[in-house]
Amino acid sequence: MSDKTEKQEKKISNLEQQRDKYIKQRDKARNKQPSKKKKVRGRYFDENKNKPKSKIRFDKDPIPINEAKWNQPKKQSLPAKGVTAVTTAGVNKLHTKVYEAEHDNVGTETAHRAELVGESAYRGGSKLIHEANRHIKNSPYRKAAKFETKSIKTNMKIDYQKALKDNPKMKSNPLSRFMQKQKIKRNYADAMRKAKKSGETVKKTGSVVTKVTQAVTNTIRRNPMFILTAGILLIIILAIMSLFTTCMSIFAGSGGVMGAASYTASDEDIDKAERLYTELETDLRLEISNAETTHAGYDEYRYSIGGIGHDPHELIAFLTAVYGDFKYDDIESVLRELFAGQYNLEFIPETEIRTETDDNGNEVEYEWYVLNIRLTSVSLMEIILPRMNSDQTKHFFILMQTNGGRQF
Repeated sequence: MSDKTEKQEKKISNLEQQRDKYIKQRDKARNKQPSKKKKVRGRYFDENKNKPKSKIRFDKDPIPINEAKWNQPKKQSLPAKGVTAVTTAGVNKLHTKVYEAEHDNVGTETAHRAELVGESAYRGGSKLIHEANRHIKNSPYRKAAKFETKSIKTNMKIDYQKALKDNPKMKSNPLSRFMQKQKIKRNYADAMRKAKKSGETVKKTGSVVTKVTQAVTNTIRRNPMFILTAGILLIIILAIMSLFTTCMSIFAGSGGVMGAASYTASDEDIDKAERLYTELETDLRLEISNAETTHAGYDEYRYSIGGIGHDPHELIAFLTAVYGDFKYDDIESVLRELFAGQYNLEFIPETEIRTETDDNGNEVEYEWYVLNIRLTSVSLMEIILPRMNSDQTKHFFILMQTNGGRQF
């Protein structure tokens, strides 16, 4: 056996050991995942009675992450939902009125912004405890997905090294090596997606509470009692912060609430989000203007076109209030949903029966083909407001007041 072949064998062996290690860690994490008993009826052959029999056994059936009880939304009775809806609507309406009056009174504006921060901080304590608890319980799912992904990647490397070993000529051909590697990656791509998806938790908005939760996770793992202590300390700290914010606001206007009044996403992600929405609206205009070409053959084209356009600050303020430090790839589908809700373009064919007088003075009926091009649109505000809860709505209006700390 040549030195090169021996090195390849050793490399493959090391990769296989690494893969087996990841598989063991994956299985260990899976064993810690919650499960439920599943009744299974099995068949076996009774040699004494010389006939088949059935036997019931109970197997462990793993519970998917999205079915775990701590990842389920809290159920609320219909009366409670009604009270919450009325309360939320009342609070939003009250704050809207205050926003309208703020422009005429700097003191009112300062106090109101401090009040919003205080209200959000008060609710943050219980949310933090709930999110931290859920984060810990979902840990086995994330670990299993992590090691599953690593084992799949290692398998890819093993297959690639085996391909090099079986085809020595490929080493001297960079193009062949590249094509072989891409082929192996494609074969494993679906397994990779499934592995990563299995570790995803229920999608959460990018709130301040979520960011704080991620920051304290390591401490919580080492000391579960931190959850209770953190809740009490957080309420005290946030109360002090709220008081401090009020004092700062008196001397420095809105400076004390700059964190809540600024866009948190990167300029690149903000620009991409705004650019996509503008492109979608541009494509809509082009589709309308080209209607007589793309839908040729009609005698008449009738247009009923609603307004097209949006306030960029409304769009980015909504994304920031709901998703926090968002990434463009994560909110692209949301942008398309908003666009679909704001605009509805229809092409409605219609046939009219008309009459004309022929050369002999007789009235003759004929068909007149009409295409109605109808664009129904609403303001972006009408689409985004129902998608926000009370805290998010307050944050949204603060960002609208400050333009997210940007004047362009």
